Amino acid sequence: MAKDAIIKKIISDAELKSQEIVSEATKNSEAKISAAKKKAEDILNKAKNDSVTLKHDILVRQKTVADLDKRKVLLNAKQEVIDEVFSEALKELVSLKKEEYLDIITRLIKQYSEDGDEVIKGKGDKYITNEYVEILSKELKKKLSLSKEEGNFNGGIMLSQKGCDKNLTFEALLRLSRDENEYKVAEILFK
Repeated sequence: MAKDAIIKKIISDAELKSQEIVSEATKNSEAKISAAKKKAEDILNKAKNDSVTLKHDILVRQKTVADLDKRKVLLNAKQEVIDEVFSEALKELVSLKKEEYLDIITRLIKQYSEDGDEVIKGKGDKYITNEYVEILSKELKKKLSLSKEEGNFNGGIMLSQKGCDKNLTFEALLRLSRDENEYKVAEILFK
């Protein structure tokens, strides 16, 4: 074989080999591109599904938070109404007529007083007098006296003795009553 023929053969073989390599590379690249497209579609579909799920979860959470906020606002409104009920009850107790007012005070003193108690009346109380306390003291056969000092409260009394005070103010009694009866009041108000 002549030199030219050898060169032509080498070039011909090289061209065939390069065509095979290009053909193989094209197949590989097309397969990789196809796989990449498939993977991209899978990722896109997953992202779409995830976004739908995420959107649903966000809406559910927002609804839950809104429901909780609504309940909180409603509970606060109910609590304000109950506060107002007990506030009005205090106003009514303080503004009772003399006979009704003293009837309550008499029952409190009879139930809770001890010999030697000093009766402290609220500021501006015009119904509880020395004479009233003296009459009760004789009736109960207990040594009771009216304090010269008035307490810083409206309605009711405090019974004071060395080392022990009994808070029988209307505010304290209503606070105790509220603890025991708030649920019942709420049931009546918010049927």
